[in-house]
Amino acid sequence: MSPPATALRVTNLVGGVDLRLDGGRGAQLPLRELALSMAHVIYRPVWPRVLIKRMRIPRVTLLLYPTGQLSICGAKTHADAKRAARRFVAMLHRRVPAQLLPHQTICVRIKTITAHGQLPVHSALSLLMLKSIIPNAEYEPESFSALIFNLNFCKCLLFHSGSFVLSRARSLNQLHTDSMRLLNVVLSIE
Repeated sequence: MSPPATALRVTNLVGGVDLRLDGGRGAQLPLRELALSMAHVIYRPVWPRVLIKRMRIPRVTLLLYPTGQLSICGAKTHADAKRAARRFVAMLHRRVPAQLLPHQTICVRIKTITAHGQLPVHSALSLLMLKSIIPNAEYEPESFSALIFNLNFCKCLLFHSGSFVLSRARSLNQLHTDSMRLLNVVLSIE
């Protein structure tokens, strides 16, 4: 009999886009001028120089670096990250000369995914017992009330209630693989 599945909910997807600037080696985007011409942006002139744009639909935060690197934080799905990147690049095309930022296909690559879920447990988990079973697990109840350990692909935070957080995954398959591994470990001690 296979163990019952755990429902995972993606809470944060971080993606990246390389805008491939033209204009020779060392070409950089004029972030200060972009900040003055765009609404609802924050410009940080100190290191790291970055232009920060928060979007409402989809609800994400975009970080644009002078080299043309774009980071997308807070997306729930890959489609949301892609939609936000396309909207932002369209805004940039209206403000940046085509010689510097040519029209191109936007390819969002996933950097990390964070998700949370709930294990089907009927009573409080004994994290001390799990710490003795799982190699390299950390549990300091005085400072943080979760068991912290690494799975195959993800880092896991497991709480007494059975709720858990998986971070550092690079794909949804890695999340599901590690959630099933976590479920098997917890069910083996019950």
